[in-house]
Amino acid sequence: MFKKLLYWFAVGMLSVIIVVTIDTSGSLFTSNKVNKNTQSLFVKASSENIVTKPKAEISSIFRSISVKQYFIPENLTINSIGVHNSLIEKVGVNSEGSMTVPTDPNNVGWYKKGSLVGQTGNIVFAGHFDWFDGQKGVFYSLNKVQVGDKVEISGNNKSLVYQVYETKYVPIDDEGAVLDAFRDSTNSELTLITCGGVWDNVKQSYDKRFLVKAILIVPVPKL
Repeated sequence: MFKKLLYWFAVGMLSVIIVVTIDTSGSLFTSNKVNKNTQSLFVKASSENIVTKPKAEISSIFRSISVKQYFIPENLTINSIGVHNSLIEKVGVNSEGSMTVPTDPNNVGWYKKGSLVGQTGNIVFAGHFDWFDGQKGVFYSLNKVQVGDKVEISGNNKSLVYQVYETKYVPIDDEGAVLDAFRDSTNSELTLITCGGVWDNVKQSYDKRFLVKAILIVPVPKL
């Protein structure tokens, strides 16, 4: 009798252990499954947030001024001597190696093989002092320009201002001075050239050239 009771007690205990084990295993399995699903959903949610999150639109004036504003010159203004929006012609070099001049006394010639407006380097402009019939040219009063005066160049709906820092006469036969007028620069500069001095009937030209040098004024952004 005692052995029989011991047998059923052992069977009962074994059944309890099996049930508990199965229940515990099921719980652990379920727990692991939930944890894995939770982790998966978390990763998925994070990924979706990164992908679908709208990109912020950054609007700043510093972005616009950082874009290079180079352009081909179209008009020139020097208010201090009464030159307003004079048309600019593209000019090159003639067969003698000299810079060609504008076809109209009221226009300014831009040496097209030089720098663009706003670009680092030297932009060269030439204008007539006078014309064949005695008419005043666009740069008739260029020798009245003073250091500190402004030269505005516009084109392609843009405009930049240069400030005069030097004016001088140079002999027409001074090759060094002429080459200096065309020299390159590590700054954004411009050179204005016109005739000056005394008329030479033999050479049919003036004996000097008048040069104006100006440097770009960097605009300060309005915040």
